[in-house]
Amino acid sequence: MKQKVSSAFLGSLIQQSIAILTAFSFLLPTLSWAFVPGTYPGFVSHNIFNLPDSLGSIGRNRIGTGKTIIYIQDLHCHAEVQKNISGIIRHLTATTGLK
Repeated sequence: MKQKVSSAFLGSLIQQSIAILTAFSFLLPTLSWAFVPGTYPGFVSHNIFNLPDSLGSIGRNRIGTGKTIIYIQDLHCHAEVQKNISGIIRHLTATTGLK
């Protein structure tokens, strides 16, 4: 006994499959054939600066083109934090040549 598959069910199944594949391509871009390591802005496998743990941590970084931009997030009105920021700036200028 052969059962017929409705076209509405088949269309829904195709739409769901495409939605799942699209979601995976955004969530896991490294599995894509077009992924070139180091060029996808959200995935940098290494820190571009080495920062001593005593000064702070690097939350995220991106490799781009053009000028280097460093964003330091701080806690205002705390002397120790302000000293650490000063140390970060001194460390980066001494080790990377940034001005």
